[in-house]
Amino acid sequence: RRRAGAGFVGLALAFAFVAMVTGLRGAPDDPSIAPVVAAALVLSHALVALGAGAFSFGLLRMAERLLRD
Repeated sequence: RRRAGAGFVGLALAFAFVAMVTGLRGAPDDPSIAPVVAAALVLSHALVALGAGAFSFGLLRMAERLLRD
């Protein structure tokens, strides 16, 4: 149980890092991209970051339950 909990913590930290890197990306600097496409890219980055953050939170909760005893 302890090894699984530690694995969950490691995966949670990895997904939290992915969420932070993805969420902090800005709009693309390419002027040939239409503004609607740039907005869609920013929105998709935000949704991926939100999903990775939520998955990270879920993994941390599972690790907490495994390591509590």
